[in-house]
Amino acid sequence: MKKYQFSFADFKILQVNFSVNRGFTPPEKNESVEIGSSINIGHEEEANQLQVFLTVTFDSEHVPFDLSIECVGLFTFNERLDEYEADFIEEIASVNCAAIIFPYLRETVADLTRRAGFPPLHLPPVNFVEIFKRSKQSNKESSI
Repeated sequence: MKKYQFSFADFKILQVNFSVNRGFTPPEKNESVEIGSSINIGHEEEANQLQVFLTVTFDSEHVPFDLSIECVGLFTFNERLDEYEADFIEEIASVNCAAIIFPYLRETVADLTRRAGFPPLHLPPVNFVEIFKRSKQSNKESSI
């Protein structure tokens, strides 16, 4: 396999949906709110450029707000992407590139929640390797 090199070219927020959950009841003073989220990763490739899309969604009646945010990172490779196997590109997009753009998304979520009058929501680190492995495993199981 060829040795690859890539650079991070750009980051953009594509869409933000935010609404305050008016039916939310704040917890007692010493209790915390468990805010669950889901992360979706996708990618598109063209010539030597790879766009990686990250979407994080929070929605539950047990949290103070509903939030969905989609962003894209643009990466430029030293070779055309069709020179590589599709599985290899999928792994680079889902693991390496997603890990590079996640801190930008995390900062946006923290700033948005702070500006909405809530304590800033600092997303925990994400193990993109594990997410990729689970995704591949579930794809194998669904094709059986």
